[in-house]
Amino acid sequence: MVRLFWVSCRLHARPASAARRAASEATTPAEAAPDDAAAHDAPANAQGPELPLCALTDAQREAYCARAGALPASFVRALPPHIDARSARSLQHVAAAWGERARLVGVEVDGVAISAAELDEALPLVTWTREVLARRSLPDSAPADPDAPPDDAAAMAAITGDVAIVCEALLLRFAGTHRVRAVLSSVRKERRPAALGGAVRQLLVLCDEPATANHLAKLPKAESAAVARLRDALPAWERRVATQQVGDVADAAVPPQEMARRAWALAQRTMERVVRVGRYLAKGDAARERLWRAYRPAKKAPAPTPAPDA
Repeated sequence: MVRLFWVSCRLHARPASAARRAASEATTPAEAAPDDAAAHDAPANAQGPELPLCALTDAQREAYCARAGALPASFVRALPPHIDARSARSLQHVAAAWGERARLVGVEVDGVAISAAELDEALPLVTWTREVLARRSLPDSAPADPDAPPDDAAAMAAITGDVAIVCEALLLRFAGTHRVRAVLSSVRKERRPAALGGAVRQLLVLCDEPATANHLAKLPKAESAAVARLRDALPAWERRVATQQVGDVADAAVPPQEMARRAWALAQRTMERVVRVGRYLAKGDAARERLWRAYRPAKKAPAPTPAPDA
């Protein structure tokens, strides 16, 4: 009876005529061109090779968190619009790389060949990135400690604020002195955490000269207090830099939104080489080019024009 049931289901599922069967075969998913707008927002694996399952280990997650945390601040940007759709497109690029693996390995990009290990890492890295992006709206789990010292951003803001006060004060008197003006210009432009201590030390040496010290002491807005604050803050800042605490990111201490930005930056840096080669190899093949194209938001349909009044 069970066999008869399945046979009956198969008979009912067949097209009613040869014409309908031929039309169905002519528009199989593998051959039909998908709608361009729909393809932009389609799931990452709707086209291209099927990816294997990826079960991340705790060790992999910790390693990716450490790598994302070690990224210089200059590489980390705000998340772009449509980030969820963009991450889905990244997974589609991984699927395309999975299908093109034999052709990708060995192709040089900027003098370094694509390696098998590089391709092996693409799937777990993008999978981890999507996990982190999914948690980006969660509240920060680290409770605020009222007795904790100010974080790096606050400490750097305080130092650069006092630097600006002292520099403006010295320019009142020494704008025509080339040596002083050159020192002040260099110090005011420094924004790198690791080099900030050296810039402040250079400014303090200038402030210790008799002429500048005398000028600061006479000013009515107590700019000499800013010099004193810089002297107090400098040793602590240099200790942070020496122990590599500035910019150091531990997974438990990073808010979810910040880790999402860092994870996205890490994935983009890693996938950029693979995507460049994939697009080069797919050039001229419309179906394969579609798998490697960059994300573009679907165009909205224009609003209907209201009918004129009778």
